[in-house]
Amino acid sequence: AEDGIRDAQESRGLGDVYKRQVLNKLAGHVAELVPKILELIFESTIGMISADFNSYPDHRLNFFEFLKAATSNCLEAVFSIPEEAFRILMNCIVWAFKHEHPTIHEMGLDILIVILKNVNTNADIANRFYGIYYILILNDILYVTTDSAYKNGFKQHAIILSLLISVVTTNFLSAPVAENQNGLSNKEYVYQHIVNWLSEFQTITKAQTEAHVANLFQTAEKLSDFKIALRDYLINLTQFSGETEAFMEEGGNAQKRKDGEMGN
Repeated sequence: AEDGIRDAQESRGLGDVYKRQVLNKLAGHVAELVPKILELIFESTIGMISADFNSYPDHRLNFFEFLKAATSNCLEAVFSIPEEAFRILMNCIVWAFKHEHPTIHEMGLDILIVILKNVNTNADIANRFYGIYYILILNDILYVTTDSAYKNGFKQHAIILSLLISVVTTNFLSAPVAENQNGLSNKEYVYQHIVNWLSEFQTITKAQTEAHVANLFQTAEKLSDFKIALRDYLINLTQFSGETEAFMEEGGNAQKRKDGEMGN
């Protein structure tokens, strides 16, 4: 009986409500309803998709399509949801971009990019947001960026990392991004955090890692250069040996644009 109920939830569920056309076409009319819609969707869906990454694939995809539509069209309403609901939303986004299904992975990345770009326009919101989520997002983005299973998301990985690094290199934030920074500025702390995280890989020395991370910090505000710097780091990792096409092409295009600019 319990299995029958779950199957009924999957087949009926909120599939039609999830469809992004609801918000894509009616965003201005339903924005005030988005917090309540999200509350109802979370209540009926989180238990179904949080147990593992594979159950209810169609339901899962529709769920993330709805989140993408909500963040793209009604972001102010999304930011107005209760703190606990927003925490669940952020966890869902992380689940999405760590998912092995390419469509869900890229959808999660796209949702996060929309949120970060909007957060980065308001210092007060950014200080509160990053004080809670900065290190969480950074660690998980580093995880997918350095795992060749997610190599097709290189472009989005680069955008997200550049957004995260630029808010600390420009001193946009006045509040710390982590507890116990031991007197370090956000820029110093994040630089050391990334170096320590990447030093787990044994294919390059810590000194080389420090040089690559320094290059990422220097190029964070110019995405084309940042992609080249990130690509140059990744090709040193064993797991990307022989399968770098996904980001090599992107990096190559960026290098051509850079060379063209220098030639003008």
